Amino acid sequence: MNNQISDIDQQILRLLEKGKKIQEIEIGGLSTKTIYGRIRNLRLEFGVKTNKELLTAYEKITETSKSA
Repeated sequence: MNNQISDIDQQILRLLEKGKKIQEIEIGGLSTKTIYGRIRNLRLEFGVKTNKELLTAYEKITETSKSA
């Protein structure tokens, strides 16, 4: 798994953490379809099936990178 997550993907994940719905996320003119696609790709990269599992995996990576 690649621990390098793009800035846009990090923004999406942070907004999901805050409880935003995907339809409510507005980042740099990206369409909702594009955001769904980016989330789907992140789930595949992390090997998880749900957004909740994705957020858990993302939290573990951010904790690991902060402690390193």
